[in-house]
Amino acid sequence: MKSFMNIESISKLGINHPLIIDSSDTNGTGIANPSILNIDDFLYINIRMLNYTLYHSIGAKGWMEEGGRYSSRWGPLTYVHPENDARLVTDNFLAKWSNSTKFNKINMELDIESKWEFAGLEDGRLVNWNNKVYITGVRRDTTDNGQGRMELSELKKISSHPTEISRVRIEHPTDPNSYCEKNWMPVRDLPYHFVMDANPTKLVKANPKTGKCELVYEGKKIDIDGNMRGSSQIIKHNDGFFAIVHDTNWWRFEDRCAENKDAIYSHRLVEWDKDFVVQKVSKQFTFMDGQIEFCCGMDKLGDDFYITFGFEDNSAHMLQINEKVLDNFFDKNLEYSV
Repeated sequence: MKSFMNIESISKLGINHPLIIDSSDTNGTGIANPSILNIDDFLYINIRMLNYTLYHSIGAKGWMEEGGRYSSRWGPLTYVHPENDARLVTDNFLAKWSNSTKFNKINMELDIESKWEFAGLEDGRLVNWNNKVYITGVRRDTTDNGQGRMELSELKKISSHPTEISRVRIEHPTDPNSYCEKNWMPVRDLPYHFVMDANPTKLVKANPKTGKCELVYEGKKIDIDGNMRGSSQIIKHNDGFFAIVHDTNWWRFEDRCAENKDAIYSHRLVEWDKDFVVQKVSKQFTFMDGQIEFCCGMDKLGDDFYITFGFEDNSAHMLQINEKVLDNFFDKNLEYSV
């Protein structure tokens, strides 16, 4: 099925499992951007819980223009808060997945009072390194200017009372003044390695105690239309490495003023060889033909891939696809191959 962007929607390839946090924990606000991790053939899932509900307005002009139809600085996006707190706050809920899963809020023991309007660990990815379970994502509330850095938190009691026991803020490997680092993809089988950029591929290694970070490999830029931002974790597959990345088109309208930002997300499959040289990149696709879809997780169990993503910042999903089906889709929808 083709999406509204005239690209493939892949939900038909497998089984879509909605992921639900008990309503007593959400206050009716949005959930989004789950991540997934296979530990000893059990699937663990983290869901990002938001303190707002996101609505989209449809109009042809920005809110500051004469005749504009939008009423806020966010342009066509409206963030509705049930409480008197206009910040954009994230909590994270973790569980061992089953048909009757009860998600438990991660106790972020090392949180401090927020200094910025975006609070909490955003778009967390789960990873198991050296038999330790971590959640890693961007945090922007520790500085008064919102400078974002990837952080790495070790967790314990993940099945019952998930609790943070350590945290490190990861430095940029070359530019301490960069404003916001996010969407670094942890490499499951290379402890403390991330792909911080996908095109060209930049592989970095972080020190889990100090946060120091070094660039260990930079590949060549490939000729492809799109920005290939990080999404899922990176896992082993076909004698190399495999992940999902995303492209973002920030402007739905021709008039590209700041108030007209209204991002449309699409996704790609990427395969690297064992040395992190890109071998294949798929054409763009969506999951459910949505405008805002965001993938934070992929892992395997048995013969199936499990891909986790958020839909319109308001729901969380897990797509179960047979390995052969996904490989076949990849090979039939290539945009780049060596």
